[in-house]
Amino acid sequence: SAEFIKRAESDIIFKTEDGALIKQAVDESITQEKRINQKISINAINSQNEIVATFQMTSSIKVL
Repeated sequence: SAEFIKRAESDIIFKTEDGALIKQAVDESITQEKRINQKISINAINSQNEIVATFQMTSSIKVL
């Protein structure tokens, strides 16, 4: 799901605070030797450091 809060009229940076979930998915991929799908939360931030959108994204991780 996504929530668009404000029109983005500048460059946008996408940030997440779900680094621990991504690390866990990497570790699981190594241990299980398969692809791991992990849903993470993303904030879209404009050049004035305002959140203009939030959404969920599925990160698909496979360590070879």
